[in-house]
Amino acid sequence: MTTHETWHCDRFYWTVLVAPGFRRPGELPVGLRPLLEDETPLEIEHLHAVCVPRNDGTLAVCAIDLAHLNQLMPETLSLTPNSLPSFLDGGLRAEDFNLLVGRFEPHPLRLARLRAHGLRALVFLLCGLLVAIGLQRRAWHWRAQASAIHASAERVAAGLAVASDFRDIEAEARRLRSTREMLANTSPQFDAAVALGAVLDSWPANTPSKPQSISVNSTGVTLAVSFDGDASNFLEAFTPAPGWTLDEPRLNTAEQTTRLTLHLRPSGSKSVSKP
Repeated sequence: MTTHETWHCDRFYWTVLVAPGFRRPGELPVGLRPLLEDETPLEIEHLHAVCVPRNDGTLAVCAIDLAHLNQLMPETLSLTPNSLPSFLDGGLRAEDFNLLVGRFEPHPLRLARLRAHGLRALVFLLCGLLVAIGLQRRAWHWRAQASAIHASAERVAAGLAVASDFRDIEAEARRLRSTREMLANTSPQFDAAVALGAVLDSWPANTPSKPQSISVNSTGVTLAVSFDGDASNFLEAFTPAPGWTLDEPRLNTAEQTTRLTLHLRPSGSKSVSKP
């Protein structure tokens, strides 16, 4: 059965040491033990001490005679005072001064801590192994790509080396030049969405009209609009979007209805004649 011992604070030795910059609670460091010897009636070899940093740069120290520690049961997991002396303030708690640390740490707690450290180390090792495997696989991939490119270059070089006539090389150069020119003269694929967007950007929203049809192809956009009366207001308000040119409009009038046909084309392209 495990126990957590609490002893009266008078069974401990208490002091405050000046140690600016030291912020780690636990067993009192060896370098500060001579300062503790000046504050206690026992020699330092007979004492076990723990410390807790305070906000003013000092250390609150709690020490106990080693002979008292030998009275503890082996299954004891902690030893703390029941209260603090009146001169210790600053938000400290009695539970902060656990004497069973360092070389007096209970075996079950030490075993659990070592297991936790071992588990963390194993996780880090597995993560590093996975990263190493991933990097190795990537290196194999790029090494295979480099080998394939090198082999292809060697095949091209070998084909040129065995040419029986310099005219074979000239023919290959002409073929490569024609391929380059063909690719340079190839126009990009027509995007109907861009053309429709140009029409919508140019459309006079405040002018009454009756859209009849919109045709989109590689030469541009053709749209037909009808009006009850004159179409001049619509034509004055219709402004092509940037990058587009409006060809000559065509008007057809029947009784009170006017039919207007417009063609928008990308700027710089040739005008398409309409019958």
